[in-house]
Amino acid sequence: MPNLVYPLSRLLLALVFIVAGLEKIFSWDATANYLADQGIPAPGLLLVVAAFIEMIGGALLALGHLARPAALVLAAYLVPVTIILHPVGPLQGSNPSPADLFKNLAIIGGLLLLAAASPTPVSVDNPAMARRTRPLQEREV
Repeated sequence: MPNLVYPLSRLLLALVFIVAGLEKIFSWDATANYLADQGIPAPGLLLVVAAFIEMIGGALLALGHLARPAALVLAAYLVPVTIILHPVGPLQGSNPSPADLFKNLAIIGGLLLLAAASPTPVSVDNPAMARRTRPLQEREV
């Protein structure tokens, strides 16, 4: 029986980003205004980039296709998002949110674990990886 922990983990992490991307799309003006209020330059452009990264990265994680690079890109994306939008301590703004900071740190940790474990069982990448890593004489012609 395949280990279902991996696809479940991928799906749960993917849902965080897919839902966030959908929220950005369906509340475009409010999100752009929030970014502008936070002093983010070119909020419309950055909103397009953020929604794209979240939706595509989330979909790739859910499918287990290119899961390692998708997890690494999403983790790298979360670093500046966390630093800029969820500062605490001496950098905190008027609305500090330590819970959001630690939530993002936990998601980054999960993404890095997934990147280290990929390709995982029950994923699009796994059969392809198995075929590529078999010795040439064992491959089907």
